[in-house]
Order: sequence, then structure tokens, then C-alpha cells
Amino acid sequence: MTAEELINLALDADKIEDFQTAFNYYKQAAEMGSVYAMLEVGSMYLKGAGVAKSEVKGFNWLKKAAELKNPIAMAMLGRMYELGIGVESDIHETLKWYVDAANAGEVHAQQRLEDLFSDNRST
Repeated sequence: MTAEELINLALDADKIEDFQTAFNYYKQAAEMGSVYAMLEVGSMYLKGAGVAKSEVKGFNWLKKAAELKNPIAMAMLGRMYELGIGVESDIHETLKWYVDAANAGEVHAQQRLEDLFSDNRST
């Protein structure tokens, strides 16, 4: 089965809120290299949807997707570094991932950078 077919099965399972089945299909697709599936697996770990909640595992899957240039994963990684979710807080990593995401057109990262820099100017 291809990663695309697995993702379609996962999406079908998501629709009926069978998150455990969805997670299993997404994970198989992620292990085959699907960046979209990596993002979904990471998000599901963070929420504990269909799998035991694990911020560290969520972070690790999102980092794989971010390293493969997924702008949403990059922005999520920036937020995780900012807040210390699944990883120790690190302002340098926060900014690196937000900047990479913003440069890729991710609007939430652009807004977060603007907020961070305007907060620093007012202190």
C-alpha cells in the first residue's frame, strides 16, 4: 500500500473519530516518508488522539517534518521551543524555526515573530 492510500484510510478513520485506526495509518505513511503524515502523527501524540499522549514523541515527529521543510511543522516546533513543550525552552531554536516557517509563508509564524519583537521593544 502506498503512503497516499494509507493517508486516505487515515482520513476516513478521522471522519468517524476512530483516532486509533487513523493514527496507525498515519504512522505507517510517516514511516514511508510522508511529511504530511509525520505532521499528523506528531499532532496526534501532542493531543493524545488515538495514542498515549507524549510531548516528546510529538516533538520528534514534528521535527522530522520540519526538517523536511513543512512550514506548519516548523511553526509548531518554534512554539514548542518557545514554551518548552516536549523539549527544553530555547529562544535561539524558537527564532530559527519561526523564521524558517515565516520565510516559507506560514502566517502564524510571521505573526508570532512580530509579537515577539514588538514585546521586546516595549520592555
